[in-house]
Amino acid sequence: MLVGFTGTNEIRRYDVSAAGPAQLLEVFVPPGGVVTPVGLTFGPDGHLYVANAGTAEVLRFDGMSGAFIDVFVEAGAGGLTGPRMIAWKAKTKVCHAPEEGNARPHTLSIGYLSAFDHLQHGDTLGPCR
Repeated sequence: MLVGFTGTNEIRRYDVSAAGPAQLLEVFVPPGGVVTPVGLTFGPDGHLYVANAGTAEVLRFDGMSGAFIDVFVEAGAGGLTGPRMIAWKAKTKVCHAPEEGNARPHTLSIGYLSAFDHLQHGDTLGPCR
């Protein structure tokens, strides 16, 4: 489980698998990486997306290591002024590149939770161009 700490501007990871209170495993995103992290979610690509209210941005971090990737949505983009949460659509599109024969890449509309598996096999997020 990941928890955003607004007082210390960090994201911590806890183990909730055992009986009893959750145990702190690590500081997943250290202080300085976020400012008032109030909304956390994993995207279809397996990365962590953070509604960073202190800078009015949505940030993207590596879903395994917590390393900063980029500013996914800049402050003010589309009127963004104070993000508090992030939700993904139930479906997303991937450009599926079949490995067999002469099959051409084609767009698939899939459940967003399946997208990570597709991306691991070389497909790309979004429709084929």
